[in-house]
Amino acid sequence: MCEKKTWPVEFLLSGCTLEIEDGAFILEAAEAQGIEMEADCRNGVCGACMSQCEGQVEFATDQHILSDQDISTGRILTCICRVRGPLKLEE
Repeated sequence: MCEKKTWPVEFLLSGCTLEIEDGAFILEAAEAQGIEMEADCRNGVCGACMSQCEGQVEFATDQHILSDQDISTGRILTCICRVRGPLKLEE
């Protein structure tokens, strides 16, 4: 049986580091492990879950409110971003 790959995700404001499965949505995984994060629509259109991020993520859709400049400066929407490597996140 193969183990699933996980990545360390450091939540800077909470002071926690969690191991989150590769490909998991950041918001869902964090909530499942007890991290409370701001969120509303959960599909990338309200911006409530916007966070500053360092690391590897994958957007599940290109239909969202972030501009190219937002993305280039490390802003993500935790509801529609999947973990693809180690992360540091200002939740």
